[in-house]
Amino acid sequence: GLSRTNRVRENHDNNFAEAAITLEGEGGWGRLQSSTAYVRHDFASQYDASAALSIYGNSEADFGVYREAAKVDMFTQDIFVTSPDTGRLRWLAGAYGSLTREKTPSLLEAQLPGVSAPRRIYTEVRTDRRASLALYGKASYDFAPGWTASLGARTFDIALRTSSDVTVVAPFQSRALVRKADFQGWTPEASLQYRFPTGDLVYLLMSEGYRPGGFNSGGLAPPSPSRKAFQPDRLRNYELGAKLKLLDRRLDLRTALFYDLWDDIQTDQYLSPSGLAYTANVG
Repeated sequence: GLSRTNRVRENHDNNFAEAAITLEGEGGWGRLQSSTAYVRHDFASQYDASAALSIYGNSEADFGVYREAAKVDMFTQDIFVTSPDTGRLRWLAGAYGSLTREKTPSLLEAQLPGVSAPRRIYTEVRTDRRASLALYGKASYDFAPGWTASLGARTFDIALRTSSDVTVVAPFQSRALVRKADFQGWTPEASLQYRFPTGDLVYLLMSEGYRPGGFNSGGLAPPSPSRKAFQPDRLRNYELGAKLKLLDRRLDLRTALFYDLWDDIQTDQYLSPSGLAYTANVG
């Protein structure tokens, strides 16, 4: 019950490389930090697709292989300044930028009886280019003994360009796609905390995260109007927590209770009948 018979070895390869440099400086005005990084992420997977070949009009094929891969190059720059850690008011201000290129080729091949070379049935060569820019800041104020309140926000602009070339055998039609989109918005953060004279801490936190949308391009036929694009999703988090030292400070306890609201959740779904993946908002 814990095994299955495949005609193709379903292997996976994953490679990751990173180079980064950080510059720091400080003075009476505060502290500055700059972080620059380059990331390269390559991964590839192979699957047994023999059972799906009849969908593509190749019922006479011996077996099929589906391969998908990704080559991701990302360059990021983050720079921020923090105020001196003295006084009742403290602040942070920064800027973030990134450039990302993601190439995701996929290929379905079938082995026909008596033919040495496999036949390509379906290919897609897709490239997503994303440029992101964000400005952010946060201020904290000690308004009473032990009490600290903070407010922060992040504003962003994300430009996306997607290109795709799909080649598929008859009776289906090959096609090309180029689409662009721009996502703008902001996310807030607010917190309230109390630090006891013993150093123990309790806090309330509200924070928000955002993920941009994108486009679907794969499949035997062009995606339907409802599936051509997927929307951004947003996650808002409410949290109540404590950081305590108990038993004569021999036990360090950190605990939190949180409640999340996640709208327009992005998830991978699968097209019928081809079984190829696309992204949808599911609730």
